[in-house]
Amino acid sequence: MLPRIVDAVGDKLEVLFDSGVRCGADIAKAMALGAKLCLIGRPYVYGLVLEGEEGVRHVLKSLMGDFELTLHLAGIPTADPKVLNRDVLIREDQL
Repeated sequence: MLPRIVDAVGDKLEVLFDSGVRCGADIAKAMALGAKLCLIGRPYVYGLVLEGEEGVRHVLKSLMGDFELTLHLAGIPTADPKVLNRDVLIREDQL
């Protein structure tokens, strides 16, 4: 539904994605589909419970590292929406 929502609101709103983001690949896919930001409800809470502020810092660094690794492994040089967009995604039924 994310692409439909992004298309429906156009430039009127910025779409924030919050739906089970657990790793960098989730962030990359959401951004490629048009989300401007990804919210990470549970992962940061897990970090907070385990190690307080340092745990949150670790979760954020880990997610960002995984996101960057995902982009590099996919051959995507930047998170710029001109590059990270729907064109870089391949659906399984299109293989």
